[in-house]
Amino acid sequence: MTKAVAFGVALVAISACTKKSSDAPPVPKAEIAVVEKPTPEAPKALAGDGLAKWYEGCWDSFVAQKWDTFGGCYADDTTSTPLGMPALAGKPTVIGDHKAWNAAFPDATYEPQFTLVSGHDIFAVRWFRGTHTGPFKTPDGDLAATNKKVSMLMLHHVEINDANQAAHEWWAYDVPTLMFQLGKSPGPARAPLDKGWPGAPILVVAKDDDTEHENAAMVKHVYDLWNKRQMKPFYATVADDGVESTNSDPEDVIGKKALEEKNNKEFLAVFSDNHVDVETTWAAGDYTISFERVRGTNDGDMGPIKKTGKKIDWPMFEILKWQGGQSKNSWGFANGMELAVQLGLAPGPGDAKSNSKK
Repeated sequence: MTKAVAFGVALVAISACTKKSSDAPPVPKAEIAVVEKPTPEAPKALAGDGLAKWYEGCWDSFVAQKWDTFGGCYADDTTSTPLGMPALAGKPTVIGDHKAWNAAFPDATYEPQFTLVSGHDIFAVRWFRGTHTGPFKTPDGDLAATNKKVSMLMLHHVEINDANQAAHEWWAYDVPTLMFQLGKSPGPARAPLDKGWPGAPILVVAKDDDTEHENAAMVKHVYDLWNKRQMKPFYATVADDGVESTNSDPEDVIGKKALEEKNNKEFLAVFSDNHVDVETTWAAGDYTISFERVRGTNDGDMGPIKKTGKKIDWPMFEILKWQGGQSKNSWGFANGMELAVQLGLAPGPGDAKSNSKK
């Protein structure tokens, strides 16, 4: 960057005296004073609590519909990926999608429940509540207002660039649950929430200490045990009173014994070869967040639904709270619609609309 230089000319005061004398002092020459200004510094990349504060400010501008301010939170080449839905690219498209969501639920609130900051990554669980009074845009066309109230948790992951703008964002919310609450799906699905996350709002910032490293390593260890079907040591990593909350499930699973029964009936009996690949893990305090992919083959019946023989590759985010080397709480965020599409039980985004025209 070029340096800015300011030039100032020093004015010379000329004496009003008209007497001439060879002893008169010489008139000083005009001098040029050079003042060098410092090079403007690039914005300092935010981190920790400062990044969390920036993030909440962006949410405030979204809720207040201050679109110019909200747009400043995003890089020009930003991308937005809702799990199981088409990705969006470019600031105009991404901001337009946010505006459309706001128009569908104009009275919505998004109370912060949990925020984790690790480096340039922010993860947040928000309690979304609102009334569907405007057209809701979907890949298959607009859904007319149902005037139904919705209340559910959603996860938002943002990767921030050095200019303090969102370079990439990911969303995880369950479309079947949303459609159920809007009266457009029979379920089973989770009913509208009547309370938020216990202890909310929770903010944790990574310290990069030994405990965080151990917790991050535990995630991979736990799923290595699962993938090898070493079930006794696997369940030893779960607290007896542990709670599993998956956004695509109608209810929480409370207690280790209940979790074991659910896994045997819903996972191992339906996807006997399933395995979980942990792609990335972030850790802060007593919490870890992982991006995982559940892969396997549907080789068992799912209640009244006969096995399809189809393979799945189902992405999700999982938050774990650790206590004494065991997982005390688990929160899973995925889109059940994506699983249904992969099993051939539902049309993919845009398929229903195109099929209806045939």
